[in-house]
Amino acid sequence: MRTAGEYIYAGHPLEAISVPIFSYAYKPKDIKLRINFAKKEQNRALDAHKVYEITPIENKNFLEDVKKIRHKLGNKPILVICRIGGRSKYAANLLAKNGMREVYNVDGGFLEWKRAKLPYGGE
Repeated sequence: MRTAGEYIYAGHPLEAISVPIFSYAYKPKDIKLRINFAKKEQNRALDAHKVYEITPIENKNFLEDVKKIRHKLGNKPILVICRIGGRSKYAANLLAKNGMREVYNVDGGFLEWKRAKLPYGGE
C-alpha cells in the first residue's frame, strides 16, 4: 500500500511485497506562496503539503497484481499495511469486495508495527 519511497526509505515488514494502491503527482504551487511559506517557517515547521498540489492516482493494476501474488504464494493470508492505516483499510476493503478471503488490515499501519518492535527491513 505504501509508496515506493516509504517502502524503500522508511522500511517495511520482512518478506513484504509492495503493491501501492496509489501513486501521487506533485505540482509546486506559485513561487510567491512558497517564498511566504518559507518565511513563516523560520520559527517552526509547517505542513509542507500546503506548497504542493498533491493528486492521488489509483493503481489500475492493483487488484490483478495482488491476485497474481496470491496465486504464486499459494493463497496465504494477506496483511495489508500502509503508514498509519487509512490506505490499507481502503485496499483491504477493495480486496474483500472483490472476493478475496483472509485479507487483514494492520491497524495503526507501519508506524504501529515499528512501535510494537516487530521485525522490519529497509534503510
